[in-house]
Amino acid sequence: MYVMRARITYILTALGLTAATLGHAVPYTPTEALNGAMTDVVVALNEHGVIRLRPEIGLPPSTLVEFAAALGRARSGQECGFIASVPACSRIPGVTIGEHAGAPLAPDGAAFALSNVHHDDVDALGIAPMYRSIEAWEGSGAVGADANLAAVWHQDDQFRERPAAISLLYCVATPPPGVADTTYADTRAAFAMLPEALRARLCTDDGTRYREAMHSLNTVDGVGDGTAKGYWHPLVLDSSLGPSLYLGSRNAQVAGLGEAESQELLDALIVHTTTAAAPLYAHAHERGGLLISCNRMALHTATLGQARRATGRADARHLIRVLVEEPAPLSRWAAVPG
Repeated sequence: MYVMRARITYILTALGLTAATLGHAVPYTPTEALNGAMTDVVVALNEHGVIRLRPEIGLPPSTLVEFAAALGRARSGQECGFIASVPACSRIPGVTIGEHAGAPLAPDGAAFALSNVHHDDVDALGIAPMYRSIEAWEGSGAVGADANLAAVWHQDDQFRERPAAISLLYCVATPPPGVADTTYADTRAAFAMLPEALRARLCTDDGTRYREAMHSLNTVDGVGDGTAKGYWHPLVLDSSLGPSLYLGSRNAQVAGLGEAESQELLDALIVHTTTAAAPLYAHAHERGGLLISCNRMALHTATLGQARRATGRADARHLIRVLVEEPAPLSRWAAVPG
């Protein structure tokens, strides 16, 4: 691992960049950060890609949304576009606690949850009412979205014109470490360490620029109904942080390639990013902990070790997710490939 990290550092330094350390600990609780330390949080997020704040149990969802809005403003210097169909408690430009436009959302004043907790068990498992998405998921009996849907490598909200720039996960309940972790892979390091043959496949046929891919809910297994609009995003992003891979998920269509060739390329890029590039960061959630990730710098997945329905406190997993959208559509890394 040390040799690999040294190699990544060498390559990124040659590009005038610094190596990220996913999972960096920031010495503030969310409330402490809101009271004067948001600049430090932004600096840490820009440098490391994935950061974790000190635990703060009992944080209201409205405070999480306030934190997300402050983080988005501090990072971009502007308000992001308004997302219309969000609950009243998150009616802040650029912030949503819903899954996507038109999808079931949490009721007003409640949180959007990723959970394996059933409605019948919430009191016994100690899930406070403010952390329940009861109305949104009453058809299934769950108090949140099935987190097993996130057990694939992805970047959040890739099917939006302006995807999620920042994802926040607040832990209300969690099993022991290793059972329901969220694991991250460094997409900047992955681009820096691309084998030449794989890098060449990222290029358009004339070799002058990197390809784009179409992302849509229609291509997400078990979600799309064939009517959702798709959006093109670059496979290599232009960013002040340097070039990075943007894969969204494997359910996309790469421009200029047939369906089979497109899937083969995306699979190869995901395998490279998650096995051959940089060491992964597996985050063991802690009650009251807030985990923040930059979707331009990291790909993530949920661990599939959790029970589909919690049967006791020891295997309950309940996370609150808040997203901050990109202030503008993603732009392609403009450097000529080579």
